[in-house]
Amino acid sequence: YDSERLREYFQMPRVMDGLFSLVEKLYGVAIRRLDDPNVPVWDPSVAFYQVLRDGLVIAGFHMDPYARPGEKRGGAWMNTVVDKSRVLAPPDRSSSLPVALFVMNARPPARSKDDRQGPALLSLDEVRTLFHEFGHATQHMFTMIEEGGASGMNLVEWDAVELASQFNEYWMEHKPFLRQLTAHVDTGESLDEDVLDRIIASKNFMVGNATLRQLQFARTDM
Repeated sequence: YDSERLREYFQMPRVMDGLFSLVEKLYGVAIRRLDDPNVPVWDPSVAFYQVLRDGLVIAGFHMDPYARPGEKRGGAWMNTVVDKSRVLAPPDRSSSLPVALFVMNARPPARSKDDRQGPALLSLDEVRTLFHEFGHATQHMFTMIEEGGASGMNLVEWDAVELASQFNEYWMEHKPFLRQLTAHVDTGESLDEDVLDRIIASKNFMVGNATLRQLQFARTDM
């Protein structure tokens, strides 16, 4: 398949809705964007979201989705803004609310021929990366530990720190879910079955070489 052509099927708003719906279903939470002038943002494209369970706010995260050349380094990552911690607890809570920073470098939305701004379009790799990094965010935000030095990803062995992110990626190989993420930017049509099958089959491409790479890392480590 032509990975660049696939961009036309992965509209960022639809992909984000799919990701949030998945997280809400798996963890029994609700994700709501919060437009509040008291929440600081460093660019108009940055959004802040609250995570609620049973109507109570349990966490939050900033999302910084688009590339800004000369200002922002490339790649995608998740950072901790606030740990869940008793030490940082406000007067009315037993601990602080965990807050995450979720960063991507997607292409900003482009204007169409009639000068309307369309949605940002993601490559398949960017969709997978989005799911991966948000997996890290879930591990940080859904922690039950109130000791800041051990909450979220703190004290998690490096062997296991990728667990939540890899778990999130696996949903990209579940065809009914992957199909729901896709809608052509012009026609609204989902990807056809043949291309979906090829995307899922591609997970096995060069997997032997990737395994040898990990074995070399292990050998060097030991």
